[in-house]
Amino acid sequence: MKSGIRRRPEFIEAQKFDCLTSATDQLTDIVWTVRIDGQICCSNQYWHTFSGVPADSDCQQMFPPENYMHPSDVSKIKQLWQDAQKSNQPFTAELRFKRTCDQQYRWHLLRAWPATVLERQNWIVISTDVHHLKTVQNMFQLVMDNIPISIFWKDRDSRYLGCNRMFASDVGRSDTEQLIGKTDYDNPSSKEENDFFVACDKRVMESGMPEYHIIESQLRPEGKQAWLDTNKIPLQDAGGETIGVLGMYEDITDRVTIEQQREDFIATLTHDLKNPLLGTNRMLSLFMDGQLGTLNAKQKEILAQVKESNSVLIAMIQKLNDIYRYDTIKYIPDIEPLNIAKLLKEIISENKIIARLKGITLELIAQEENVIADTSELAFRRVVQNLLDNALKFTPRAGQITVCLRVEEHCVRVEVSDNGPGIDPDDQKHLFDRFWQGSAGRKYSQSIGLGLYLSKKIVEAHRGQISCESEPGYCKFSFSIPYHFNTVDA
Repeated sequence: MKSGIRRRPEFIEAQKFDCLTSATDQLTDIVWTVRIDGQICCSNQYWHTFSGVPADSDCQQMFPPENYMHPSDVSKIKQLWQDAQKSNQPFTAELRFKRTCDQQYRWHLLRAWPATVLERQNWIVISTDVHHLKTVQNMFQLVMDNIPISIFWKDRDSRYLGCNRMFASDVGRSDTEQLIGKTDYDNPSSKEENDFFVACDKRVMESGMPEYHIIESQLRPEGKQAWLDTNKIPLQDAGGETIGVLGMYEDITDRVTIEQQREDFIATLTHDLKNPLLGTNRMLSLFMDGQLGTLNAKQKEILAQVKESNSVLIAMIQKLNDIYRYDTIKYIPDIEPLNIAKLLKEIISENKIIARLKGITLELIAQEENVIADTSELAFRRVVQNLLDNALKFTPRAGQITVCLRVEEHCVRVEVSDNGPGIDPDDQKHLFDRFWQGSAGRKYSQSIGLGLYLSKKIVEAHRGQISCESEPGYCKFSFSIPYHFNTVDA
């Protein structure tokens, strides 16, 4: 008959607890086994090292271990623990435990869930040190909350994942967390504004390309209408897939208001200056036509000179007004798809009489007859006419002016070249400066030096470029505009 040792059940249970403890001793997380009454019945070595609690004192500890927690976290964890016991549902929380070795609090991520351990209903609690990550997050949030711009980020469904305090305040939230999971339609802005916000999000996420300087309006909680200069950037995961959008904007309401006031002032000033001059010219025309009495040749010549001076002044006022618009609000009126070759033919035809009177050959060379680009006919005409005026002014008799239309990958290019005297290299650096008229004895722009400057502003407002290259006996001005005018790049 074989002999054996009958082991008591409590001895077997103790061995099982020892095995469990030995397994968790290898972890760098705090691990507790907690009874349903809250008593800690088992903890691993990391907790004893971290807290300085003797290994044989587990049965004297209750969960949560308040003596080792930051006072501000105690009530929160106790409430979570009570709710979890009633619902028998797991919970997660961030809290701070004091480390014995340096008496410093460190952030931990605590996770607790009910489980059957050694045939008993218990709770398994694991607390992971996330102090470094939490410190970085807090620093990141601190930086964001003190940057003087509003920042937010959303998921693929345009639901908010986070924001800084400035943005939360803009949409009437006292806490950044109140916005998580919400959409623009939960904010005070109008439906039209929210539709625009979401459409921009979708466009950025679908294209995977950022969009900058989106000018948009935003209705604030107090009923104030704000204007924003917004940038949106796609957010991508480790695999390069777009998972959301990051947005940031600057409140430009004050700037827009000032610009509107300036525009109103300029419009009023222009009206008040132009109308008397136009009225005077109409009266002069009546005199010159003899409708108000007979005039001799000398009188007609004097009136014609006065009328011409008035016309020059009217054109100057209009040019100054246009320059103001392009300088301040990047104004481009009436953008539409236009046949560039057809438009150039019309402009060339209008200038051929002047060229013929000066003995100059003026011709158009177009690579294609049906080149369509988004532009304003008035603005496009103004650029080409300014360049032609300068060419006609400096090209000698029997000279040649060529307008060339080239088709490139993303844009159309217009070149105006002549065989005039050319432009000095030093002068070329200042051609497009405001009010610059050329070095002594030479002028490269009409009137008071605004023609080329205005041309540059118009081309740049189209997202294009303008340049000049010249040498003795040759000069070429060239400008390009993209096929499509994209307003979101403004």
